[in-house]
Amino acid sequence: AESASDTAARMDDDVAPLAERCQMCGHRTPRPLCFAVSGTIGNVGQLLVDRLLARALPADEWWTPSACWTVSYAASIGLRLRSHEVFVFGAHPDRASSCARVYAKTYAAYASTHAGVDLHPPTKQGD
Repeated sequence: AESASDTAARMDDDVAPLAERCQMCGHRTPRPLCFAVSGTIGNVGQLLVDRLLARALPADEWWTPSACWTVSYAASIGLRLRSHEVFVFGAHPDRASSCARVYAKTYAAYASTHAGVDLHPPTKQGD
């Protein structure tokens, strides 16, 4: 017997993205508009997490802004992937590996840009 989550996943896979189903003024909604709406959802989700973390972490620490951005971005990847599925591309056949690849590529790029950065707190001139 099929579980409820299996049924929901199968139904998800059978549904076309909103870019293919919605109409505006008798025409199919432009895919770039759907992509913009989807991206905005991800950005708002990331901003909410970022601001919540900024309130929870010490404001006077040098690392707080980076920690807020890094954690909020990581937390938003799943939301971004899902909103792109719903609005633009349709369901991905293997969500888990797709999400893992996005995390790996994102943080490999992020780490490579910061490979030479000194992670010690800045010192005041004269120290």
